[in-house]
Amino acid sequence: MTAMAQPTGNEKHTSKRRHRTVRQRLAAIRAVPQLGRNMAILAAVVVLGVATTGYILVRQGDVVWPWQHRETMYADFAETPGVAPGQGQQVRIAGVEVGLITGASVTKHGLARLTMSLQAGTAIYANAHVLEQAGNPLNEIYLDVNPGGPPARRLAPGSTIPAVDTSYPVQLGSILQHLGPAQLSGVTDLLSAANAGLQGASGNLPPDLSAANQTLVDLRPVATALAARQQDLRALVSDLSTIARSVGGNDQQLASLADNAQRTLGTLAANDQALSSTLSELPGVTGTLRTSLSEVSALTGKIDPALQSVQSASGTLPSALRQLTTAVSELKTTVGLAGPVVANAEPVVGPLRGFVGHAEPAVTDLASIGPDLNPITAGLVQYLPWLQAFVYNTTSVTSTQDANGPILRGLLEVSPNTLPITNPLRALAGGASSSSSPAAASGSVLGGGSVLGSSTPSLPGLLGSLTGHSKEPS
Repeated sequence: MTAMAQPTGNEKHTSKRRHRTVRQRLAAIRAVPQLGRNMAILAAVVVLGVATTGYILVRQGDVVWPWQHRETMYADFAETPGVAPGQGQQVRIAGVEVGLITGASVTKHGLARLTMSLQAGTAIYANAHVLEQAGNPLNEIYLDVNPGGPPARRLAPGSTIPAVDTSYPVQLGSILQHLGPAQLSGVTDLLSAANAGLQGASGNLPPDLSAANQTLVDLRPVATALAARQQDLRALVSDLSTIARSVGGNDQQLASLADNAQRTLGTLAANDQALSSTLSELPGVTGTLRTSLSEVSALTGKIDPALQSVQSASGTLPSALRQLTTAVSELKTTVGLAGPVVANAEPVVGPLRGFVGHAEPAVTDLASIGPDLNPITAGLVQYLPWLQAFVYNTTSVTSTQDANGPILRGLLEVSPNTLPITNPLRALAGGASSSSSPAAASGSVLGGGSVLGSSTPSLPGLLGSLTGHSKEPS
């Protein structure tokens, strides 16, 4: 710790002298009779005056205290009659005080700009309207603010409401000052006549006022509609003001646009004849276009059924595609299996190519014989059932297995050729088709006696004997 500095001799002398002066003054005050009481009374009066002043200021509500958070906004007026800033003139919204008029000035455009100190959070929008009104017959002025609302933007603190969105009351003096001596004399005579006419009319006025009241009640819907229209007009004027300000900020672009338009019109004027000839050809183009449109309409009428058919087919197309995919897959399998067969058939088919070349003349000759074979083929068709029976029986006789599996089969054939029988016996064997002997049975199996006899058997008889039919077809 550092040591405290010791006072010098001069400092000690000055301190002692100051203490002595204070003691002398206190002694002088005590020497004056009732001086302490007078000082106490004076202090009480000062405190009472300050308290009274503060109470009055608080009750009036016209004072902006330094610790209050306020927002400042401005409003431009063409005129502001009766405005006295700093005199407690209020700013109201819907009849409720929200601020005070704290200042007035003149803009560079010659308008009166009023300064409004508003409560924090007071919402004022770009379509707001400010009206200066008199609160009483003494012409006590206040500002009635219509704050507006969305979709207009909200004004930030420090913004200015333009003069197109403000209005002020017309004073009687401002009207009379535009009148000449003759007009003022006429107005004076009118007021004098009205004063004379209203004297003693207290008994007649109440019924007239009642009738006027009913008239005003009937006019209330009209006034309401006019008020709504006034609000719309106010919003329209506000929007037009915004557009005007935007256009004013783009005057160079507007000037360039006007120059370009002038050059375009000049070019059109220079080419007036060519433009006229082009326009004269437009009727033909219009007719051609109309014909084309008619044909397009007809084509559209034809396309519509096709589109409907395509739409109906589109429902079955997915299933058809799926079936086609399945068929392609199966065809792929078939082609894969047919590959080895084709490869193995190549050695066989190769030598046949030369044979096909030599067989072509023979086939050509057979083509001319084909029509002659049609009757023969038609005659053979009726014998196909007997031929089928013959094949079936032959297969059954020569087969080495049946439904139960392989079998051992033996065939004992007994005929006149295998026996040492004389020719008469052979003749007898030819007529034994109906006998029950074993030789007859063997002959029946082999096609009847006509097979072993000397006569040539016919094909219907042979097939009939094999199938069990003894009668030849006609």
